[in-house]
Amino acid sequence: MNLIPAWLQITTSISTTVGVLIALYVAVWREPRKARRERDDRDAQATEDRDRYNDQMAALQRAEDDRIAAQARKIVPEIASGDRFGENIWLAHIQNASTGVINDLRVVVIAYDDQDVEVTDGVQKATGQLDISGAMEKIISDAVSGGVGGLMNSGPMAGLLRQQQQFGMGAMGMGYGQPSIANQMKNAMAQQIKPQVSAALRQAMIGQIQSEWPPSLGPGASTSVAYRATRSGLRLRIGIRFEDEAGYVWNRINTDQPTRDDPS
Repeated sequence: MNLIPAWLQITTSISTTVGVLIALYVAVWREPRKARRERDDRDAQATEDRDRYNDQMAALQRAEDDRIAAQARKIVPEIASGDRFGENIWLAHIQNASTGVINDLRVVVIAYDDQDVEVTDGVQKATGQLDISGAMEKIISDAVSGGVGGLMNSGPMAGLLRQQQQFGMGAMGMGYGQPSIANQMKNAMAQQIKPQVSAALRQAMIGQIQSEWPPSLGPGASTSVAYRATRSGLRLRIGIRFEDEAGYVWNRINTDQPTRDDPS
């Protein structure tokens, strides 16, 4: 005889069924949804972390690109008329004011007419053809003729002349180690001439003996080559291509902004 009441059997059966259903709900619906939600959260966090990392790397790359570009802008090619050193003479000059060496330096100088049309045979090297001594005479003559009036009326020079008139030439610099008026005038004239001759003369003296551009140029270094336009009225432009110390290749025409080659 079955001593368990029917209602208890039914209740137990229902409880078991409910328990099974709850277990199925947890196993089939709740836990997978929870796992999927956690997986989605992990994916979202991973995406956020990856985006943050990419942004940081992009910022670092931009900073590095800016630094490299700033260094490239310090590689300055220039070309200017050097008529004082001879007819149709031009002085091409490259200055490396960056902190690194540049390599694989290539230089091209092209002539253009007054219509800005390239003249294929408009330029040639002028190594050894510069009239340095004649240019020096002209520079000094121009400085003297243009500068003596100003020197004589300047404060120190005017004071020297007043001393000469007051005490005579013998008092000028003859006592106790004072420089003579001749030396003081020479120093004053040197200061007057120096701004006019230093850069151009230095470039001309290098260009007088150097016929080829060096393949590399160290930090703080500069170099020059002299050219001659084949006829009057032409203008010369200089373009350079070089590799910086980071391995990037740059192109620059005159003092325009440098452009970097696309690695691809």
